[in-house]
Amino acid sequence: MVSLGLVFDQLITGLTIGARLFLIAVGLSLIFGVLDVLNFAHGVLYMIGAYAALWAIGAVSIPFIGLLGIGFWPGLVVAILAAGLVGVLIEAGFIRRVYDREPLDQLLLTFAFVLMLTDVVKTTFGSGSNVVNPPGLLAGSLTLTSSLSLPNYRAFVILMSIVVLAAIFVVLQTTNVGRLVRATSSDRDMAALLGVNVPRLYTVVFFVGAALAGLGGALAVPTRRRRRPWTAAASSRPVAPPSAGRVTSPRPGGPRSSPAARTTTPRPPPPRFWSATPGVA
Repeated sequence: MVSLGLVFDQLITGLTIGARLFLIAVGLSLIFGVLDVLNFAHGVLYMIGAYAALWAIGAVSIPFIGLLGIGFWPGLVVAILAAGLVGVLIEAGFIRRVYDREPLDQLLLTFAFVLMLTDVVKTTFGSGSNVVNPPGLLAGSLTLTSSLSLPNYRAFVILMSIVVLAAIFVVLQTTNVGRLVRATSSDRDMAALLGVNVPRLYTVVFFVGAALAGLGGALAVPTRRRRRPWTAAASSRPVAPPSAGRVTSPRPGGPRSSPAARTTTPRPPPPRFWSATPGVA
């Protein structure tokens, strides 16, 4: 029978993964809905945010720069800015020139950035795995019952996705910037005739979408559990040597024999399926 604690842990793990995927997907949907560009390099921005957070925490170093080591909370800001600025460079320098071209040209352009930025990240940070513990403020777990506990960091990731969802809804529905974004996504030419600076608005929207991907990557950094280290005490445990034969046990009801008095029975030789005489099976 499956325990309730196992079901609850799997539920929280699924919600945490879904919260990070939501941060990636909402940025991609925002870019596609406003700019009408399917950014194939959006996953690379997620990776850049994760490695920027690792560099800010001090888990990886950049050649000729070294470690940053400013902690997890400033690392979130570094990841958001790094992914957002890379997104601005991609949009302002390249994607802006293919807005009026075929979607296949946009896909090929963004896929080229997937290949290039992936190799840049591998060259800069390496391809090994990195494990980071959650920050001290979010370490531990909240005990709900005797068998149920909610990890603080996973609850923070889920809460962060809810806050981002509420913030995006409020901005798009109630602010002047949201009205401009909705108007531009409906009719770009009409918005430009009404005085909206469409290229600048596109750059802002692309920065926000890329920053959300970077935030999702930064939040994914401490969610991997660290394995228990191999200690010297565990490796120094005595291991019984293999015996040369089978140890005979005392007969039921008889006197218990000491280990020195026990005799061993040698193992029988394996059966021979061939003969030394040629031609005889």
